[in-house]
Amino acid sequence: MLDLIIKGGTVYDGTGKAGFVADVGVKDGVIVKVGDLSGEQAAKTVDAAGKAVTPGFIDMHSHGDLTLPFYPEMESKVRQGITTIVGGQCGLSLAPCDQWWESQYFEHSQLAELGGDPFSPPYLVKADELSPLMERDFGYPIDWRSFGEYLASARKKGVGANYVPLVGHGTIRAQVLGPNFKRTATDEEIEQMKTYLHDAMKAGAAGMSSGLDYAPGIYCDFRELKAMCEVVAQYGGIYAPHWRKTGLREGTPKKQKKIDGIIESLELGLQTGVQVHLAHLTCGFDVFPNGDSYMAAAAAKRTLAVIDEYRQKGVRVTHDVIPNVTGGILLGPDLALYFMPWLQPCGSREQFAKNLHSASYRATIAKTIYSGQYYSINPQVDPDWARACTILAHKNPAYASKNLQDLAAEQGREPLDMAFDLLMEDPDTKVFEVVQGMVEAAVREFIADPHGVIGSDTFAFDDKAIIPLGENMPPYYPNPNTYCGFVRYLCEFPQESFEATIHKVTGQPAGILGLCDRGIVAEGKKADLLVLDREHLRTNENHVDPRVWPDGVGYVFVNGEAAVWQGASTGSRSGQVLSK
Repeated sequence: MLDLIIKGGTVYDGTGKAGFVADVGVKDGVIVKVGDLSGEQAAKTVDAAGKAVTPGFIDMHSHGDLTLPFYPEMESKVRQGITTIVGGQCGLSLAPCDQWWESQYFEHSQLAELGGDPFSPPYLVKADELSPLMERDFGYPIDWRSFGEYLASARKKGVGANYVPLVGHGTIRAQVLGPNFKRTATDEEIEQMKTYLHDAMKAGAAGMSSGLDYAPGIYCDFRELKAMCEVVAQYGGIYAPHWRKTGLREGTPKKQKKIDGIIESLELGLQTGVQVHLAHLTCGFDVFPNGDSYMAAAAAKRTLAVIDEYRQKGVRVTHDVIPNVTGGILLGPDLALYFMPWLQPCGSREQFAKNLHSASYRATIAKTIYSGQYYSINPQVDPDWARACTILAHKNPAYASKNLQDLAAEQGREPLDMAFDLLMEDPDTKVFEVVQGMVEAAVREFIADPHGVIGSDTFAFDDKAIIPLGENMPPYYPNPNTYCGFVRYLCEFPQESFEATIHKVTGQPAGILGLCDRGIVAEGKKADLLVLDREHLRTNENHVDPRVWPDGVGYVFVNGEAAVWQGASTGSRSGQVLSK
């Protein structure tokens, strides 16, 4: 008897070929039959008539590994159909941490408790100091130090989705340089980093990521990256760079030629032979003013042409794309969060709004912002910052859906003064911000490219997760992609056919990763399977409180076990750590 039969669905097998009606039989976590199973019995049967049966989605750029010890069911992944994540991105991984624990964002309040400042928590702490707080708040200690111990811990606890681990270059760099990381490394330090990398690759890492807009990775040079990529290439691993595009996100960074950041990563592939997978690809060329779809698409096409030039030189290179303009990681819908250094001392949004009635107080804030000392609102970095900020909710409904720049023009105000006015009238004003000038026309170009796949750039959470910033302060929320990014891809960025749309999130990324046993619905493959109701697929995307589930993802099976059954999570932890 079979463990599972999915009956009568239209199978889109992940190869890109046309869908066909068939039954799918599963035994011991493996697909054993695709065809007519009318004479077979099974412990569980799903009637998929009129529904789509596909391989599970592969999230090629995820930070779900950073939260999986603390949210091991990985509910926000499986509820949108993701059955495999590639974690350890942007230079960040949970191991090694034998010397230092590097801030991962989500554990903000615990780090702040150690550092005593809820708004500027320490960037590096000792894992032994943080572990009791994580166990108290999440139920799990940090019971690993090496990369191999971390993977062993993940296997022991169980994971909701399969996990392809990358080791973070920044995390390794932090172990070797410690708090003295704002410099290039010595030859001896690079050798120490290589030792950590060898240990991680031997333990099962599929490759290495880098975060070259963030500390400590931003301070490295080409020589250091080349030495590390040579090690990755030795093991047949993949190099996944968050390439240099913004500079260090403090004050007014030195202007970065974005295409140079991409070229640096491509040169590493050319000079070391390492397989390169560019993280969350965006335009390598700036367009000003932002928002012009034609110009954004042209910049995207030129970016892809530069990558193609290196492909013709022999570089093995692919890329992933966030199917949205919200970026990843976190979402801060409160307009007051834009002014955190001034909000914090006030103790509440309401007191901050009262203080804004003082002309001298407003002038002090404006002087800091216009002088380029504050990155979050910096007209020198982004002259179009106000155009990218849209009002979602305000006591005055006439403001809704207008961007701050246009509203300011209507009112005869400067955009910064308009923001102050909005907060004085309503301290709870909610806004939506387009990240780093992203335009959907460019996103479409990058997705449509034959070498492009999809990544969420988000943690794995449940529907209650929140990142508090202190009492009476507005919190950060998980980014909307956390809950619906892959459904948004299906609904908003479909390819020329549904078969091709599915291939880009199943068989194609499996091929990039060398996962020969997944990504395709075929006999002998692992039973990572979805049953989708195409007529009722909805993102339910919410930019005020993103913690809502999409519709249309009826069943999700990870290695043959149901992670989602009739649209509800089962809490299963049937994922596997897919070591190299």
